[in-house]
Amino acid sequence: MEREIVEVLRQEKWLESFSTLYGNFGMYSRMGSHEFNEDAGLCIAESSGEMALGLVDGMGGHAHGDIAAELLIKVLKKEWLKNLREDKALIASTIKAIENAHAQIKRKVPGAGAAMAMALIRKRQVRILNIGDVVGWLFSRNGDLKYETTQHSPIGYAVESGLIEKEISEHHEESHFVLNALGHSPLKIEMSEKISCKKGDMLLLATDGFYESLTLADVMERVHRRKFDHSLFQLTAIGDGNVENIARDDASFMFYRFG
Repeated sequence: MEREIVEVLRQEKWLESFSTLYGNFGMYSRMGSHEFNEDAGLCIAESSGEMALGLVDGMGGHAHGDIAAELLIKVLKKEWLKNLREDKALIASTIKAIENAHAQIKRKVPGAGAAMAMALIRKRQVRILNIGDVVGWLFSRNGDLKYETTQHSPIGYAVESGLIEKEISEHHEESHFVLNALGHSPLKIEMSEKISCKKGDMLLLATDGFYESLTLADVMERVHRRKFDHSLFQLTAIGDGNVENIARDDASFMFYRFG
């Protein structure tokens, strides 16, 4: 494998997976009740072990959420193709792409917005970035939570500060309010340190249409101690099962297991 590129824009339904020398990757996306699927995704993987994942949720409560998501994917692709193999350059170019997309959204589709989560992987190390309420979870092979992004919402910040228990927040009626998004200033970009991973550790990026009816325990039940293909099938079944929910939101995830 020289290079794998998966780019998903406005797909009614999408499922794709592939393997590298360093792990296994899968992406799922399913359109909800919108005219277009406003979730979008990009994965670029090099044979030398570098990999960049970006999952974007165009905000359905605003016009042109699909365009906002596409603008971010396009600028990310340009920067990642140039800089994926260079660690320091990759971080700088990723921030540059986010700021570029933020400015383009404000100029071309004012009022539109997008949330996102990204993972920059170098063999068995990962750095996770997020804006808004697209989540990133990193689990150990034993099922322990190693890292979780903070959702940029009143409920997400309440959980982070200890005002609300995690279990209560998972189905809170105000969990859909977002305080931070591309296209809306001021913009906050949250980024983790570089996290070391071991064989069998699992990374999951997901939009709210996928995780809104789940708990962390639900997710772990479907991926822990299972083969990659079985885990991917179980996660896909969640997305398909959510198609009848009240919100009928787009549902997407990216799943990566370190090899």
